[in-house]
Amino acid sequence: MNDIHLFYYGASGGFCALWTILLGTDYRCIFKQDFDSAFDSNWDIKNVSTWKKTEQWPDNELTLQSDIDKKIYFYCNPRKEVWNQSVGLKIVLYTDVYTQIYFAHRKNAFYFLRNTLEHWRNKLKLLEDPKITDDEFLHRMAAAQARPGPGWPTDVLYPPWPPISQNVKGVPAKYNDMEIHNRLLTEIDINAADIAITLQSIIKTQGSSILIPLGFDTNDKCVSFLDHYKSLHTDDMIKHLLVENKNSDPY
Repeated sequence: MNDIHLFYYGASGGFCALWTILLGTDYRCIFKQDFDSAFDSNWDIKNVSTWKKTEQWPDNELTLQSDIDKKIYFYCNPRKEVWNQSVGLKIVLYTDVYTQIYFAHRKNAFYFLRNTLEHWRNKLKLLEDPKITDDEFLHRMAAAQARPGPGWPTDVLYPPWPPISQNVKGVPAKYNDMEIHNRLLTEIDINAADIAITLQSIIKTQGSSILIPLGFDTNDKCVSFLDHYKSLHTDDMIKHLLVENKNSDPY
């Protein structure tokens, strides 16, 4: 079978998908540590807010140069040229954009890797508007990310403030009736993926949904890992791990 190229955008569960494949198949990649040490270090997460601090990134260049028989390459926030140049089995991991932005905020990832919620509210002149709660602002931010083109940040910037679905203009980026981050269509092409899978599907099937198309199935290591992965989240985040938000105004 071809080498795997795994694509995702921030806070949609890329490392969860990667390690499910590594634990459930004979595909491999190269880390700067040995396999077991990389796993232990990556998932030694003490608090959801420090999620990014333990990440152990595979080195695609070292993987390419290695003599591994079945290779997996890992791409976070890929650009169009990376997608076009990748030859092999293309897997796209995604989730609804509302879960993605919410997880990004809670994990200090993606848009919140270096910028706080206060930064974004100030940037968009919403810091002093008491009518816009932090949750509503996150939802507006997510809705804007589902609209390709100039919708961000203009469409979340100016009052008046009707419901999110009315406030954010433009045709939403949709896949399987789910509003998704627009880069899944404008930078890469989720419709051209060999496998497109949601984070929630991986969790709910204990890995089978991503492993069976590769010729494998879940095993005790995958089940144990995914149970641990789920336990690292708060109760409210676990609800998002189990159900995709397909409604454009889910909150």
